[in-house]
This record gives sequence, structure tokens and C-alpha cells, in this order.
Amino acid sequence: MEIIDVSGIPQDLKVYGGISCKKIAVIVNGTRYLVKFPGNLKSRNMKNTVLSYSDSPVCEYIGSHIYGLLGISVHETILAK
Repeated sequence: MEIIDVSGIPQDLKVYGGISCKKIAVIVNGTRYLVKFPGNLKSRNMKNTVLSYSDSPVCEYIGSHIYGLLGISVHETILAK
């Protein structure tokens, strides 16, 4: 499993919405990637939410790879730091 480092890669101007985590876009070798960061949900005033912390990018990575192993079509996911 490769973990790429996106800290020195300039952000793309593409903007992504949603409140579960911070998202940015980067361009790597001419391909746009969506980078998701885990976030603290407690401070977001989300109604009916009992979670205080979200690991959604890691969960999405694991879930996508499990579904892929089962032969279900999924989007490509990679881990980054």
C-alpha cells in the first residue's frame, strides 16, 4: 500500500462542498485528485450527530477496497498524507 505525500503539491482551484470533512483538489501528473481530511465533527453543530470525530477518508478507502475485492465496481482510492 503506497501513501503519497501531497503536502508540497499546489491545490487546484476546484472547490468541493460537504460538511463531513475538509476536501481539496490537487493535480498529480495531469490528473485531478480529491483529497479528504478527517475532521472533528463535534464543533460543527450538526443536529442528531453523536460522533465527535470522523475517520471517513480511511473508512472510504477500506470500504472501497473490500467492495472491489468482491467484484463490485468502485472508484479508485489511495491514501495520502
